[in-house]
Parts: sequence; structure tokens; C-alpha cells
Amino acid sequence: MAQWLAPREVAERVRRYREIACDAFRRAEDAEDEVTRAEYLSLASRWQVLALEIEHSRGLTFDPPTANEAKAVRNISRSS
Repeated sequence: MAQWLAPREVAERVRRYREIACDAFRRAEDAEDEVTRAEYLSLASRWQVLALEIEHSRGLTFDPPTANEAKAVRNISRSS
């Protein structure tokens, strides 16, 4: 799929996937039960993997997590 997109479009798509993952991490943090939390964490990891796969397939460099992504992961890890 990504091979048909221009490099700028690919970068935008990867950025968007990371935003979706970050949102899922935030929702996991706010989840009231463990099942919902686990589902959001699973969704977040899938979006992150998709972004990484696109980057890898296109030979793009890995962007480190944004401050918000890193904070969300730290907060969830502490509450585990």
C-alpha cells in the first residue's frame, strides 16, 4: 500500500498512525477495567507496528516517540 504513495504522503500517514497509537495509549490509561485497558494497549501497539513496518519498507528513518507518546507509555507502565 505505502509504495504507491509519494514520500510526503507516506510520512504523513506514519505520523497519523503514531497519533492514533498515542490516543489509544491515553484511552488505555483512562480505562476503568483491565479488559478495556488491554484492548486499547493492543490497538496502540498495532498502530505503532504498522507505522514501523511502513518506515522499514520505505527505508525511512525511525522517528523517536514524541513527548506525549513517551509520557503515555510511562504512565501506563506505572499503573500496570
